Amino acid sequence: MFGIIIWAIVIIVAIFLLIILFSSMAIIHTGEVGIVERLGKYVQTLQPGFHVVPPFIYRITEIVNMKQIPLKVDEQEVITKDNVVVRISETLKYHITDVNAYVYQNKDSVLSMVQDTRANLRGIIGNMDLNDVLNGTETINQTLFQQIATTTAGYGLNVDRVNIDSIQVDKTIQESMNKLLRASREKEANIMERKA
Repeated sequence: MFGIIIWAIVIIVAIFLLIILFSSMAIIHTGEVGIVERLGKYVQTLQPGFHVVPPFIYRITEIVNMKQIPLKVDEQEVITKDNVVVRISETLKYHITDVNAYVYQNKDSVLSMVQDTRANLRGIIGNMDLNDVLNGTETINQTLFQQIATTTAGYGLNVDRVNIDSIQVDKTIQESMNKLLRASREKEANIMERKA
């Protein structure tokens, strides 16, 4: 009877030790890092590979993806210099450069980056006429990229690319523009006929 109790205790202790052993092991994959905290305080950043983290007091609180991440920004309405409302959708590509700033110095670094991007885009478009906006997506991309590159460094992020996906104007404005374009082409055709 006594031997059975001892064996039961040994088995329970062995299972407990195995659970502790497996819970203390961590594998960090390539392109990621792990944040280790001790009682809620940052201790170290784990690089890719196999790690043993002492249980209970130490724990991995977050796995941070260091790869380039594409992000579709919600479409927004912006007013041009000549008071035309345009709807713009854009895509960002970014990667994390400073894990400490990304995790601890900002509540939501990605949201902050998106808000800054949207605000800067409003400023850029607000200084351009509709025609310049429709024909200047590359200029808008470059200007926006330059403006947010310095801001996002404080969020632990680096914006690699900004891309305006589409610029849409109200149907009535589009129809008016099409009429003007047709009238301009007809005028040019008439002038060419007279010269001939």
